[in-house]
Amino acid sequence: MLDKMNEKTVAIIQARMGSTRLPNKVLKEISGKPLIWHIIERAKLAKNIDQIIVATSTNDLDTPLYDYLTSIDVLCIRGSEDDVLSRYYTAASDVGADIIVRLTGDNPLIDYKMLDDAVEYYHKSGLPYVSTIDVPTINKPIPLGVGCEVFSYELLKEAHMNAMKSYEREHVTPYMYLDKIKINRSEITPYSFRLTVDTIEDFSCIGMIYELLYHGKHDFCTDEIIECLLLNPEIGITNAGIIQKKLGE
Repeated sequence: MLDKMNEKTVAIIQARMGSTRLPNKVLKEISGKPLIWHIIERAKLAKNIDQIIVATSTNDLDTPLYDYLTSIDVLCIRGSEDDVLSRYYTAASDVGADIIVRLTGDNPLIDYKMLDDAVEYYHKSGLPYVSTIDVPTINKPIPLGVGCEVFSYELLKEAHMNAMKSYEREHVTPYMYLDKIKINRSEITPYSFRLTVDTIEDFSCIGMIYELLYHGKHDFCTDEIIECLLLNPEIGITNAGIIQKKLGE
């Protein structure tokens, strides 16, 4: 670990089965394995994380996800379905996290190298909140779905105690970057490719990428994925028309 004070860095993946646009997506299979498995395996390749856990809800719909994660020895902590900020805070508190890396169950192509860069920058900058797009060493637009956010447990606790707006509770970090750090995320335009899974078109796109790049190892990151999409433009067209939901929708 980078930190010399023995702070515990925990990646918390928020995931649930009740997605409105693509129900049960986290257990839908890509290359013979559930989507959530790929996220976990890619996160394991990051060097600056001490523990990986999944935070899901207490809704009965999420019991199959809980059972699956338990079967593969991944800690799954259950909490509020709608108040995801509360769920995050509970999960982080339960495992004694000092630093939290926020991942979501939508993104089976997270870039573990960028994740390490974000954790490193968090330590060097002294900021209580860092997003992948804030890291100077990356210094380029990145596709939606490959990055992460890193923040302190103390900032998470402050958000949990003070965030009042519904979108702040649902999306975990808006209080942190809007009210605390004063970053307007609406001004940031990501790379045009969508590497997140909200719809069946997204799932199809990700499946084709895995078919070309995954051969039993998650040893490919954003540069290789973009090169693949540029060489195979028919893949990116699959979900090019999908509109990402805006904050508060």
